[in-house]
Amino acid sequence: MKENIDIRQPIVEGLFYPSDQALLDLKIESLLDKNSADIKESCKTIIVPHGGWDYTGDYIARGFNSLKKENISRVIIISNVHREFSDNIYIPQARYFQILDNKIKLDLDSISKIEKLGKKVLKTNVPHMEEHGIECILPFVYYQYPQAKIVPILLGKTIVSLVRNLSNILLEIADENSIIIISSNFSGYEKEEFSKVIGEQGVSLVIEGKMGELIELTRTNKLKTCGAGAIASILLYGRYSRIKVFKQGLTEQTPLSGGKATYYGTLGFLE
Repeated sequence: MKENIDIRQPIVEGLFYPSDQALLDLKIESLLDKNSADIKESCKTIIVPHGGWDYTGDYIARGFNSLKKENISRVIIISNVHREFSDNIYIPQARYFQILDNKIKLDLDSISKIEKLGKKVLKTNVPHMEEHGIECILPFVYYQYPQAKIVPILLGKTIVSLVRNLSNILLEIADENSIIIISSNFSGYEKEEFSKVIGEQGVSLVIEGKMGELIELTRTNKLKTCGAGAIASILLYGRYSRIKVFKQGLTEQTPLSGGKATYYGTLGFLE
């Protein structure tokens, strides 16, 4: 029972990414190499999508290629809650997140600070056990920053109060040795034309820094930006000079797509 509390077990291993360590490493190496052309940026904050690597892998790799590589000891990963849209921020009780045979350490000092300083913060494993948004990015984190500790955060409703709380949390725990990764899709799995329209709109609002509009349109379900609250918190957090789109577009059609697609985007917050 103790191990179940201390370790968050993977739930999409073998579905979204390879379940064999050698194959996983080869896949990550291949994706990073494939998406490494003309990389000049060094970001400390990025937005990348979540989902199966057959669709998201190029986007995630492009984002990780733009991240600062040296002297990173803390990786803050923020995703949204897909099921229960409560007005809470969730941090885990676990001490480790497991990926294959690797146990990735949590930054317990940062978790403790969040618990004390953050309003509407709940410390519980339950939502983290049900969500894939953080997990499908973790293999890249462990590959690129094997010594770093992680701070996994899940955000509930897309509302101004939670955005402000999360931004204040980031101001408290993020330092020069931290990077921040936002796990977000810019549409759901919708009809292709609709996904393209709302996806491009969501990306444009982020680039233009229109935090209030992004929150309101997502809150009222006019946009489907999955992770809009986390993105808005970065816009409010503000430690960047400009935002660059590295990659954006619809998922590729397959015979089983039925005319539906998801809109993905990889964005970097340049210092």
